[in-house]
Amino acid sequence: MDTLHQMRQLIALAETGNYRKAGLRLGVSHAAVSQTITRLEKDYGVSLFEKKGGATVPTIHGQRLVEAAGQLLSEAEQVKDEINSMKQLDGQTLIIGADPIVCDSLMAPVLARLLKSHPKLKFRVVITHWAEMESQLRDKIIQIYVGVAHNRRPEGIIFSSMWLTPPIMVCNAEHPLAQQKKIMFSDILRYRAMLSYVPDWLQKPWLPEISGFYSSTDQVHEFLGQNFVESESMGTLRELLLQTDAIAVMPETLVREDIKDKTLKKLNIEGFPFVEKVKGIVAHLEGYVLSPAATATIKTIHDLVESDQNRKTSKNNAEEKDDLMQWPLTMGKADP
Repeated sequence: MDTLHQMRQLIALAETGNYRKAGLRLGVSHAAVSQTITRLEKDYGVSLFEKKGGATVPTIHGQRLVEAAGQLLSEAEQVKDEINSMKQLDGQTLIIGADPIVCDSLMAPVLARLLKSHPKLKFRVVITHWAEMESQLRDKIIQIYVGVAHNRRPEGIIFSSMWLTPPIMVCNAEHPLAQQKKIMFSDILRYRAMLSYVPDWLQKPWLPEISGFYSSTDQVHEFLGQNFVESESMGTLRELLLQTDAIAVMPETLVREDIKDKTLKKLNIEGFPFVEKVKGIVAHLEGYVLSPAATATIKTIHDLVESDQNRKTSKNNAEEKDDLMQWPLTMGKADP
């Protein structure tokens, strides 16, 4: 582009103070640099350089143009890098391991944004749990894993953290609990609880309450095994929720419309010993060179979660508007 070449010559002359040295830096003749400056002075109608102490230095007008030229070249380089990155992403297939709890609520908007900027990007999402994540990363079955954190941190795997708000408890609108004004924790123990799976962080708040009804730890764990219905398909959980008297633990984003339509009811349980937030992670194998697609995905997760946090902060506790990103709260600040 002629304009970029002109700007490079303008900056070179300002930095070297000499037409010949500017030409040598750029691999052109000093006459070519002189012609470029003469053309620019004609276009702008002002003198851009003057002689001072044996050097050629910018005038006040020239200095302003030099500053603008630097910004222009910087933006041009940034655009070039972005285009190269887009070219590298095109046609790549990224395999993501995703915890079912975050798959729909987090990964769906992340991948939607990626596909808008990189329409040729190919990806495959593998539903996987923490227990399977480590071996799948080491065997390179998946490139990155996105999910709920665990107490154990395997060596050789890099984690970045994010805080997630806990999912909500819901039932169908005809459920007995939906008509009950005051719901205690003991009330929900009479019904099956459905969710994608039962991680440690979800079991913990139940254990103290359940223990009050049973005389041994074995009975408590037997209760958990019998009363939690697990399914990796959130769609299946939703349909079962609509057709049975079970309750479900789900991200609110997935059932928000059902709650608005009053086909499902959010349960507010008094004294419910639930965590205020849940730690999530993005993980990849240490020493493994991430593909441009994987790098772009991790960055998009950071950007989406952080922008959502900024949006919520700016609202000063006003009523939240509907969007795709209600569930994740903050990224990169969680303790390891």
